[in-house]
Amino acid sequence: MGNLPNPKQPRCALISGRTADNPQLFTECIAAKCSTIILEKPGAPTVAELQKMKDEAEAAGVGVLMGYNKNVCKYVRKTREFAETVPGSHVTFVSNNAYENTPESLGECFERNAEGMLKNMAIHELALLVSFYDVTVENIESVTADKEYGDDKEVFRYYMPDDEDKATVQKLQAKYPTAMPYFFTQDPDYVTVKELAAKFTATGEEAEGLATIAIAVETMRVAEYLTPTLMEQLK
Repeated sequence: MGNLPNPKQPRCALISGRTADNPQLFTECIAAKCSTIILEKPGAPTVAELQKMKDEAEAAGVGVLMGYNKNVCKYVRKTREFAETVPGSHVTFVSNNAYENTPESLGECFERNAEGMLKNMAIHELALLVSFYDVTVENIESVTADKEYGDDKEVFRYYMPDDEDKATVQKLQAKYPTAMPYFFTQDPDYVTVKELAAKFTATGEEAEGLATIAIAVETMRVAEYLTPTLMEQLK
């Protein structure tokens, strides 16, 4: 980054590396006069580091948008829209990851998601709670590990990918057989994230739906708060 010339137009950087490297990469992007940074989840290993990055960006006048693609994905949008039509409704987000049931796959999973399940693999769902349901550490009343997904009456369910997307996924899987399966299902969402971030960089127009670094800090706070409680309940 240090070799880049001074920008003649607004400069946007996308940081998508190992989480432990993000704080240093973030500082380098600000030094390179980036006006916008797209920061991949969870942003930093700890709340303290992410808060420091937020303060650093604010002092430099740099906008920071998070790569929480589920904030703009179709199944979340349609579920939220339906829930708004049902008074007193409750929404459950169920997520799984496409790993083979082998020792090798499990080892790679732990290596690539070293921050832990809540700080990495389930961080998208926590970001949804913070972004759209106003969840904070301060207003969490209780935490229960619901292994059976509750017993509420189900009136609506939406999947990713849906039938409309499956044909596209099959074509991409045939074209890129060695890629991780979730690349294909999430591709449209990441296009949306990047397009909104690019427009924000060029025009200053609000990137509606995208999580900011302030949302990311609160999401990490929730993750750190929940981790010991859920670990104890799931023993």
